[in-house]
Amino acid sequence: MFMATVAILAFFALTVQEYMTREEHLSVFRLMAFFWLTLAMYPIFWTESLWHFAIDSPRKWETLYACVLPPLRLARRDMQDGSRMWLPILGWRQIDEDLHEEVERDLSVPMIIVAVMILPLLAIDFVWAAQLERSRALQAIVETGYSITWLAFTMEFIVMFSIVDKKMLYLKTHWVDLLIICLPLVAFLRAFRVT
Repeated sequence: MFMATVAILAFFALTVQEYMTREEHLSVFRLMAFFWLTLAMYPIFWTESLWHFAIDSPRKWETLYACVLPPLRLARRDMQDGSRMWLPILGWRQIDEDLHEEVERDLSVPMIIVAVMILPLLAIDFVWAAQLERSRALQAIVETGYSITWLAFTMEFIVMFSIVDKKMLYLKTHWVDLLIICLPLVAFLRAFRVT
């Protein structure tokens, strides 16, 4: 399910990327393909939820979150008592302050690299705007870089949010991270406004 969640996030990032490309280069076919691939992932999360209801898992109601927002499934706690979590490389771990500190420490260097990666993308986007308009390949590189950055920040935020017990406090102290994740979504959702 971790990989299914990463896949739905990647398909959504690609959908937003296709939408955000320059209008004259917009590929409606690719946009719709990524959009439908994103939607096609939802039954996986619904099936998992139905299965947990069928076997009467103690925390079955929590599966409904992922039915509405599948990215919330990325680092969900175990279905018995919610005291453990599975993470790549680390495996099943007890959720406590030690896990929070370890994951935060392990993600700090990769997230700094991802954050620094945005600087050349912004330079290309603003300094070489004319070349960017003429080169579809350069445009694809920049947009893919933005998508990878968004995906990394989103996954890091969801994992850290899932580990902490005081969720509202985490949201208050990490509002900038939430803003970074939500701003591209606002631009994407403009396509659905009623005119």
